[in-house]
Amino acid sequence: MKRTLIMGALMLGSALAPAFAASGPVKIVLPEEADLLEPCMATRSNIGRIIMQNVSETLTELDVREGKGLMPRLAESWEQKEDGSWRFNLRKGVKFSDGTDFNTKDVKYSFDRVMSDKNACESRRYFGGMNIKIDVVDDTTVDFTVDPVQPILPLLLSLLTIVPEETPMEFVREPVGTGPLQAERLDARTADRAFRPGRLLGRKARGHRGHLSVPRRSCGPRRDGPDG
Repeated sequence: MKRTLIMGALMLGSALAPAFAASGPVKIVLPEEADLLEPCMATRSNIGRIIMQNVSETLTELDVREGKGLMPRLAESWEQKEDGSWRFNLRKGVKFSDGTDFNTKDVKYSFDRVMSDKNACESRRYFGGMNIKIDVVDDTTVDFTVDPVQPILPLLLSLLTIVPEETPMEFVREPVGTGPLQAERLDARTADRAFRPGRLLGRKARGHRGHLSVPRRSCGPRRDGPDG
């Protein structure tokens, strides 16, 4: 049962393509309203389609569309050590949308936040039955020691969205991430949320001020041009 849940989440995550900025506004239209935009709930389809890899990113990313398999995202490389633990080397020069630097402390905090009893993070279930210890080696190197040993840990980390260590343990309404879009405001009357370009992997995001709309009666993703 747990394996089915994990594979389902991995397939879902790989299908949530980022809405990269082009020459006009990006609009993602969904058949259901997103009730919150909390990063640790991104494995839920209605939330993940909006923020996964758009606002919040993960250490690794599973590519099934082009058959590339597991790919680097915020981690540029990783290796399993002789004792079964994993070492991840992070990308350098990455910043969150609020201007703060991304480093290994954020990785450790993001995992601790997911596992905290102060919230009900959806992604917690994919790390159940494991004792995980995270050691910060330096700003760009972090070790994961897992009992029992997990040969698929890099794959599981494609479900862990990274937030700054200043993020509250409780759910947030304005997520801060390293993706190309940054949440700016929420209009509760229309369920519209405005976005503006953030930073992608330490580089200035391409494009424009984006506006993302989530109406109740529509289906399928759509990318609009400058004329809407």
